[in-house]
Amino acid sequence: MVLGMGHHLVSLRLKSLSALVEEEELDWME
Repeated sequence: MVLGMGHHLVSLRLKSLSALVEEEELDWME
């Protein structure tokens, strides 16, 4: 269960990071 939670938190961080990068790329494209 602990490993599952850790993996879940990591995936959430990766999603948030990718979302921030995508937003920055969109701003740069404009």
